[in-house]
Amino acid sequence: MMEKMRHNKLILWLLYGQSVYYLLTGVWPILHIESFMAVTGPKNDIWLVQTVGVMIIAVGLSLLAAARTKSHHLPTKVLGLSAALGLMLIDVVFYLKGVIPAIYLADAVAELLLILAWVHFITKSDNQQSSKGLKYETSK
Repeated sequence: MMEKMRHNKLILWLLYGQSVYYLLTGVWPILHIESFMAVTGPKNDIWLVQTVGVMIIAVGLSLLAAARTKSHHLPTKVLGLSAALGLMLIDVVFYLKGVIPAIYLADAVAELLLILAWVHFITKSDNQQSSKGLKYETSK
């Protein structure tokens, strides 16, 4: 019981952490594109940068809502994991192609940490479900 409470508390921290990170990084190019470009390099299509910002805000708000309602079911975990995976892949692939500067690798590291956390919690949840099923099966 204590292990499950600890597990749930850690997932909430992950949800809050990822949502705040996404809200900050999503809002930044919308509120102050000049400072965003000073750090990340010049952009040709400001509207596209800001569109991506809006989408990252949407993910951040969804994760924040899940944290606030203590709802961390599989769809929430998939959203957190897939968003981090997609953003990390974009950072790494386009850096390797020479399209974006090395500063994006800092985001890739942050996304990798989120991925590792989500994989841990998803596999731990699956293991807990499996062990419950095994206990149920053996008690018949």
